[in-house]
Amino acid sequence: MLSFEEDKSETPYCPSATWSQVGRTVIGGIQGNATNQLHYPVGIFIDSNDCLFIADSRNDRVIKVEKGASIGTVVAGKLHTPTDVSVDTHDNLYIVDLSTSGGSQGRVTHWINGSLTDTLYFAEQFDAIVFDTKEEYFYVTQRDKGGLIRYKKDGTGEHTIIGNFGEGSALFQLDRPWDAAIDDSGVLYIADSGNNRVIKWSVNATQGILISGGNNYGNRTDQLAAPRGVFVDYLGTVYVADTYNDRIIRIPAGSKTGTIIAGGHRRGNGSHELSHPYGLAFDSAGNLYVADNENNRVQMFACSGSSSCRWTFLLLIISSTLGFIYL
Repeated sequence: MLSFEEDKSETPYCPSATWSQVGRTVIGGIQGNATNQLHYPVGIFIDSNDCLFIADSRNDRVIKVEKGASIGTVVAGKLHTPTDVSVDTHDNLYIVDLSTSGGSQGRVTHWINGSLTDTLYFAEQFDAIVFDTKEEYFYVTQRDKGGLIRYKKDGTGEHTIIGNFGEGSALFQLDRPWDAAIDDSGVLYIADSGNNRVIKWSVNATQGILISGGNNYGNRTDQLAAPRGVFVDYLGTVYVADTYNDRIIRIPAGSKTGTIIAGGHRRGNGSHELSHPYGLAFDSAGNLYVADNENNRVQMFACSGSSSCRWTFLLLIISSTLGFIYL
């Protein structure tokens, strides 16, 4: 549930960054179908202009919210329970639909920039989509089969990365994988929801490496409860939407224990609370955005790192975008 437009998986977050514990509602908060309302948002995406895209699942649409706006624009409609959206460097949309009209089979569709109609890539049930940083391949999670599949950007060349051994809890298996992230080396990070864990899957690996969780359903900071969103930065820090614990966890590279950076108080609709968070994303200032599913809103938690941290973050983004450095 993240972009390859600005290499979001490699965004260099400062190790000393912190986030406000009080969120601000960017859009939604009241269930409805107006363009300032949402109904069970799932996947979210932020592009290089800090525009927010939301898979507004029960409204069967994708909403785009410009930076600073509180009202969105429908950029893809007549969908059927969309669960994720991604955008390429040409502002084309890639949308995962959980079902199709009149049936239970899902689909992945491609929406050319500015078009109000879609091109069907394939009809199969997936949940999340993530592109590699070179725009060559995309990966989709397959919750009902415990799989993760790779395709070329044009939708051809299917290759099963994980899923040849069925669902399970071994490190070569998944159980209801919901989301995935990818780093610049092509290493995948998977929110393995049914196993209450996040695992790392290296290129050409035959099994994964446990990042966090996998030690029963629980609310300690070394445990997860049905995680449904994941993000990784260039430091190898992993951010997890720990869905049934109603919190966002930050896990430093090499550690299996995280810290709570948003939510985690109790399930609720207060500005400091979350209720079943799903997708998460960051803007160019390091602010955290969360699809707060059962509160029908997207919450923003402001980055409150030091000024030097913020400048380091901004300069690295600008430099990598202009091609001076690549991290």
